[in-house]
Amino acid sequence: MLASFTSVAWADLTQIWRLQNGEPFTVEYRDDATLRLTWNGQVLLFRDGSGYWVRRMEGFWQVVDLDDAQQSPLGPLLQSLLTEAGPLGPVAFRLTGSTGSQEQIAGITGRVYTASGRLPDGTTLADTVVLAADPELQRVQHALVQRLRRYGRLLGSGPLDLPPELERDGGLALLRYGNEIRLERLSRAPIDPLRLALPAPPMPSRLPWPVMPN
Repeated sequence: MLASFTSVAWADLTQIWRLQNGEPFTVEYRDDATLRLTWNGQVLLFRDGSGYWVRRMEGFWQVVDLDDAQQSPLGPLLQSLLTEAGPLGPVAFRLTGSTGSQEQIAGITGRVYTASGRLPDGTTLADTVVLAADPELQRVQHALVQRLRRYGRLLGSGPLDLPPELERDGGLALLRYGNEIRLERLSRAPIDPLRLALPAPPMPSRLPWPVMPN
């Protein structure tokens, strides 16, 4: 019984989200320390306690250590590229009430709340959000938020400020925020190990670095 529970608890999980501009945002989760994020041509890979920006250009892989980039002249260039890729939703919001209704998203039933939030550019928005008491999704959410907080300056998002209902252990998981971001589907198929591995060593962050077109 314990072996069966452990297998389910730590199985690979891929989340496909839909952003307001229609583009997908994909989160591939193996465990709390191993995730891959893909959106609008950008790839962020988190593994072995570090974060990496990964891109293939003209047949070669480019890998940048995010911790090095935050302390080097490369930081502003990488921040520009990531900011141009567009926001992943609000960077801060608070629940302001419950509508008393439910909504099913990606096969998961959640409760609908009203919320007031802020986008990375400072725009404020009041909208409805859908939250679910789903331990698996909340675990992925917690791991993702911790990584985004660590590299918030590079992402141009600033500090993430989420409601306590989402922060606490055993709390709620986000399924939708207005039209900004919405969970579209889940997959529990095994993730190819190559997708979670570095395709090349990280580039020296203090050497001249070419501007890369989108």
